[in-house]
Amino acid sequence: MIKRLTIISIVFILGCISLKAQGVELSNYYLYDKYVINPASAGDLSYQPIVISLRKQWAGISDSPLSQTIFSHKKFSNNVNVGIKLFNDSYGVLNKTGGELTYAYNLSINPKNNTFVSFGLSAIVFQKGINYSKLMVERSEDPLINESNKSIISPDFGLGVVYHTRTFEGGISLPRSFLFKSDINGEGLMDFREDREFLFHGSMKFDYDKKSVLIPTGLVRVQSNGLTQLDLSLLYQYNNMIHAALTYRTTDSFSITGGVDTKYITVFYSFNMGLNQLSSNSLGSHELMLAYKFDSGNSKSSGSRKSFGRRR
Repeated sequence: MIKRLTIISIVFILGCISLKAQGVELSNYYLYDKYVINPASAGDLSYQPIVISLRKQWAGISDSPLSQTIFSHKKFSNNVNVGIKLFNDSYGVLNKTGGELTYAYNLSINPKNNTFVSFGLSAIVFQKGINYSKLMVERSEDPLINESNKSIISPDFGLGVVYHTRTFEGGISLPRSFLFKSDINGEGLMDFREDREFLFHGSMKFDYDKKSVLIPTGLVRVQSNGLTQLDLSLLYQYNNMIHAALTYRTTDSFSITGGVDTKYITVFYSFNMGLNQLSSNSLGSHELMLAYKFDSGNSKSSGSRKSFGRRR
């Protein structure tokens, strides 16, 4: 019983660090593509991206969180957009894999000024599990420890709305709506549910000159447990090709991001350094994303925009 409680405590601590403290995964790529944080932003680019990402959190610490994601979205018809996302996250002995299908609808307000509102709905399926083989136990006859892994399927839905103009973009999203029970071991002791979280985001584009664009961005994350986090970012784009951004996160970190954008491929890298005690034992968090762009013929359609700040 003591060993059983020990393992439950370990898993509980890991779950609190990687799930409860974060909610939705903290990808900085939302500065370039809002579909990362809001299903209503599916298909709002002038092209169809296929994005592959790899994010390592707290590098240098054994079994620190690792996230792998692939997603794509495009304009399906004049008012309908679709998206798909696959992800795999691991947190020590915990892991979470799943997929997301998105439907978005655009409502035009002023076609001449490209002003419209988008509404999005995502259907999500998670598989959350525990890999007991990663636990180092010298000797045990407890069946809980001897099991190789255990998992549970959990569905959910995401909601969002976005308002667009030529120079402004603002939205609200609820990435996880229902948060169904995720009792992995069936004993009511390990229910790993993220906290319900509301995201409020806004961006404003300023054309500094013919080649330079400045885009200040704000993101507010409000969790049901009372935690609130604010991201303040300044994105700079030069000649529609070079991107650089600085982000300050009010909880405990700042980020430096950069990217190169060509006609068919975008490469993005982000470095995040914490400002708490954990940062002194890690090498920061690293995120690398590669996007391939297909021309989907969206540039002349209402309810779609070019990559924010890009003039092609």
